[in-house]
Amino acid sequence: MVNGVYLLKILLSLYLSLSAKSDMPDKDCWLKAIDVELKALEKNQTWTLTDLPTDCKPLGCKWVFKIKRDVLGNIGRYKARLVAQGFAQREGFDYCETYAPVARLETFRILISVTSSKNLFAEQMDVENASLQGNLSETIFMKLPEGCTGK
Repeated sequence: MVNGVYLLKILLSLYLSLSAKSDMPDKDCWLKAIDVELKALEKNQTWTLTDLPTDCKPLGCKWVFKIKRDVLGNIGRYKARLVAQGFAQREGFDYCETYAPVARLETFRILISVTSSKNLFAEQMDVENASLQGNLSETIFMKLPEGCTGK
C-alpha cells in the first residue's frame, strides 16, 4: 500500500512539473483531480511499492485527463486516471484471458421498457474507480508515474 508520505511526494512532484507549465489552463483543477485519483488508489490498496525482480519488465503508465460535462455542456468535474500501458503485455505469457463486462444495447432497451411500463423512476449514476473493483490473479509490475521516486 502507498503510504501518506509517499502520496505527498507524488503530489509535490506532479505539482512542480505542472507548475513549470504556467500556460496550462485550469492547473489547480487538474492537480485536485490527480489528488482524488491517488487517494482512491491508496484507499483501495491498489499497489505495493517493491523492488523489481531481475527477470521482469515493468509496464509503463500515464495520466489520462478528461473533462466531464453536464447535459448543458458546462464543466462538471475534472477527471484524472493513472493507467498502466497494458499494450506491452503478451497473451499466454503475461496473461491468459481478458474479460470486460459490457452491457448490450438490448439490455438497456429492456430495462427502459420495464421501467416505463411499471411507472418506475430510473436514474443514471457514475461509479468512480469502477476498474479498481476487480481482483487480478497475475502479478503486474508497473513503473512509477513520471517525476516520482520510490524513496
